[in-house]
Amino acid sequence: MSKIKLFYSLLKTNILSITRNKTAFFFTIIFPLCFVGVFGFAFQWSDPITSSKTIGIISYDTGIDESVIAFWNTSIVNQTFYSEEYIRVLDTVLFPESNVTIFDVHVFNQSEHEDAQELLESRNIMALVTLPENFSTGVLAAFRSKFGDDPILTAATGNWSGYPSSDFKTVLLVEGDSTLQDFTVTGTIIDKITQYFFNFGESPVEGVIIDVYGSLLTSGFTVFDFVLPGLIVYAILNNLGSTTDIALSDIERGTLKRLRLSKVTPPMYVFSILASQMVIAFIQIPITFATALLFGFPFSIQILYAFLPAIFLSLATSGMGFIFAGVVRNASAGRGLAAITATPIALISGAFFVIPNPTVIPNILGNSVGLFDLLGAAPAIRIFRGLLLHGNTLSNHLFDLILLIVLSALFLALGLFLYSRKHFKPE
Repeated sequence: MSKIKLFYSLLKTNILSITRNKTAFFFTIIFPLCFVGVFGFAFQWSDPITSSKTIGIISYDTGIDESVIAFWNTSIVNQTFYSEEYIRVLDTVLFPESNVTIFDVHVFNQSEHEDAQELLESRNIMALVTLPENFSTGVLAAFRSKFGDDPILTAATGNWSGYPSSDFKTVLLVEGDSTLQDFTVTGTIIDKITQYFFNFGESPVEGVIIDVYGSLLTSGFTVFDFVLPGLIVYAILNNLGSTTDIALSDIERGTLKRLRLSKVTPPMYVFSILASQMVIAFIQIPITFATALLFGFPFSIQILYAFLPAIFLSLATSGMGFIFAGVVRNASAGRGLAAITATPIALISGAFFVIPNPTVIPNILGNSVGLFDLLGAAPAIRIFRGLLLHGNTLSNHLFDLILLIVLSALFLALGLFLYSRKHFKPE
């Protein structure tokens, strides 16, 4: 038998093993659908999140310096405070098709910083936004970055005399309790509005990663909309048990021993199981999305984009399954370990609510990596929420996607090593 036919035979056997095993089939296909259905039924009529969020703002903005030139050496921007317009935008922006403002803004003086902090700690305000001294200068830098190649504006500003370089950065501090969903909503919408403000009303520039709860073009999101990305991740994590079960059941039944007498190599055997999990994922993910659509989740092209991170998360999950199979003694222990692992991974990765994620790597290409990111599910959830809720593209989440791919490769390599060393060693 050729290697291709042998691989196909293994793949077919593994798929049949999952579908015929009632427990594996239930937790791989039926249970995630029931989970989505329960959440959908419970929250499909919940009110969209359109209530005003109370925030505080403190501005340290020093305005525009007198050296700035505009309109053929006529200084008309001196002593301009763009922070005032920014605060006005935050205070007046409305939910679409509604007279409700997104934010209830309280402006504090610089001397009231401690008072504002106390209100934040007591949760009387949901977020505290601190504008730096160079806020207005940052607006000029954004203006130059956007129109720096325009010959008329270049002449009008005396070749950008007094302007900062186009790569000048200003940093806004948004403080709050990251364990609260309201702060997640508030902080990310502030981020979105800020990006639009600095890009003069247009969509954020390419390459800027924005993790925003909802789009300002929609009428609001239900709790089900927010939880759905986590439900998808949880459904994929439940494949952990089927991978572990196949890998260890073949040992207990003596199947692996017989396969070793043939031309089956450790990589061929492992990848046949991985391929079977991919087939299951290609069945599982569309059904999960279809179930969500039945309960009112809006269809968009982003659903198709979500397949790519879903596949890599499935690979990472399979890698974990082989790691388990390489360290436990039997299928029963493997199934038990998988069962008590999938749910905690989903919870600490933020599938259902936001929890603190301690930073372990502060800076990789301008991005930080949290402790729970190393499990793979957390970056997948961020990608799903960006795609499905915020209308982002994969390019907006390139770092998280690369991180997920790298983790998938590491888990698979470690799983293959441990499993092969334990179960393919010479007798």
